[in-house]
Amino acid sequence: MKNYSRRKFIKKSGVSAFASLAASTLLNSSCDDNFSTPNSKGEYMGGFSAPKMNKIKAAFIGVGSRGTQHAYNFKGFQDTEIVSICDLYKNRVENLNKKLDL
Repeated sequence: MKNYSRRKFIKKSGVSAFASLAASTLLNSSCDDNFSTPNSKGEYMGGFSAPKMNKIKAAFIGVGSRGTQHAYNFKGFQDTEIVSICDLYKNRVENLNKKLDL
């Protein structure tokens, strides 16, 4: 390390950055020109739409102040269902279950 200068460091880090950018570009060259992400079969997914769901189900992990408020808001939306609530403190889960009539 005694003969290592800033100039050598900058040159080597620049070469490393260029090499990693080039490798990344080569690996991603299989995508089409509009930068879409192919699915696992390599097919374009831009026109995909999932089937309509009758009810949106959600689970809440961590129901402190923010999580509790999110659960209240979600419960107020039409066609939604809270399927599970999880927290480190059992009393928070029990209190929220009572307040939301779950």
